[in-house]
Amino acid sequence: MAPLFSVVIPAYNQAEYLKEAIQSVLGQSLQDFEVVVVNDGSTDHTETIVRGFSDTRIRYLCHPVNRGLPAARNTGICSAVGRNIALLDSDDTYTPDKLEVHANYLAEHPGIHITYNARYELLPGGKQIGGLYRPKPVVELSDLVMGFPFSPSDMVFRRECIDQAGVFDESLINGAEDLDFPCRLALAGRRFASVDRVLNYRRYNIRKSRRSMEKRKQEYEMVLNRVFQDPRCPEGVRAMRNLALARHTVELAFVSLANEDSSLGQEFLKEVVEYDPAIAAGQPAPIMSGLVRWGVHHTTTDHAAVIVKIINQFPDVFQFLSSQSAWVIAQVCLQKLMRAVIWDDPEAVQELLPLAQEGNARIDDTVLRQLQHQLIDIDELLGEVSCGQSLKRLEPMFEVLGSQSQQRALDARIRVTRAFRMYHLSDYQCVLVNILNAFWKQPAICWDRGVASITARSVVRQAIAAVDKSNTGIEGNCV
Repeated sequence: MAPLFSVVIPAYNQAEYLKEAIQSVLGQSLQDFEVVVVNDGSTDHTETIVRGFSDTRIRYLCHPVNRGLPAARNTGICSAVGRNIALLDSDDTYTPDKLEVHANYLAEHPGIHITYNARYELLPGGKQIGGLYRPKPVVELSDLVMGFPFSPSDMVFRRECIDQAGVFDESLINGAEDLDFPCRLALAGRRFASVDRVLNYRRYNIRKSRRSMEKRKQEYEMVLNRVFQDPRCPEGVRAMRNLALARHTVELAFVSLANEDSSLGQEFLKEVVEYDPAIAAGQPAPIMSGLVRWGVHHTTTDHAAVIVKIINQFPDVFQFLSSQSAWVIAQVCLQKLMRAVIWDDPEAVQELLPLAQEGNARIDDTVLRQLQHQLIDIDELLGEVSCGQSLKRLEPMFEVLGSQSQQRALDARIRVTRAFRMYHLSDYQCVLVNILNAFWKQPAICWDRGVASITARSVVRQAIAAVDKSNTGIEGNCV
């Protein structure tokens, strides 16, 4: 009988990570799988790594020459015999329960064709966790055209999806294949859903950003235009064309300017304004907020120098935005610092805290909301203990860069969110404990109508449960 899963691992000069990737599959709690490793013309010791495993479920395929990531994935997919396909990039890894969780979800939801999961983001060059990425519970074509709601290593899809949407487009060798493939699945009517568990580690490899930005831009435009022109594309999604093109182009502009390709980066920015004129308006302008997000995820050392270099290359029509450069630098530093504190990276904290103080960075409402979202994700996916530990590590940061009232408000909001979650799980005692603790942290939050409602209902249902228990006990004694 065919295995339940085929795990396809394309490999090109990633021997330093490949062994760990394969081991993460062999260590799965669900063992009904095969592993298809495709060596895409590597010049390192990739073959030696694969041959070092004796497990007969591993199949090794090799391209004589490098053909690109889409072709390598296709070779593995077309060779696979599993009833479901799981993708794994050679520098990523699975958690031990990855396949089991996806298998259970697919069995329970026959109308879902593609599943994906939350993941840990590893910092460049190491194994240190730098964040937790949690995608939306359900994604549709409107989400897919705007970016990458999940990465290939997050995905599992039923084998019949290939018959309905085809495999990866092998002409897309500059990064747009991960935009194209899910969009085609959505256009074919395939449904997506998250299993809402953290099930793999994604390593950011700096080499992935060194492709030709001009060719990548051409690919993105071709893929998006193909989607918007497809008769199956809803009108509401077609209306998103300019915003989608702006979203992708601005990222390529930042990379180009960071690589000192000024003319190309400037050309991209001018196109971005044509797509979305509002992107350069406001304090801060959306384009500068985008630069903050980019800087947090794509700069390693001396982020301030990189940000200044990018802004200094802005076209003349954007030079007025240079007045916001100090804000961008401070925000990048602050958000990196918060990330380091949450994920317990003391070396990064020691480096970033003085820089944040020098830049007069402050925890404002925007940062507070970001912290709230991150900690709620940790609370729901990793548990209350992990969330509490992160909150505890944040206390000194509020003393230096914020206020105790902000810290209390953050704690209260997390407890209220937890209370709502417990209410839906019918754990009414836990609801009341969390509401009470939130009240002590920030009394005003408990006057919210929704909070008052679940508090009152939980009190009533706890009382009813107590009466039922008492009656049951009496009946038992009478018998």
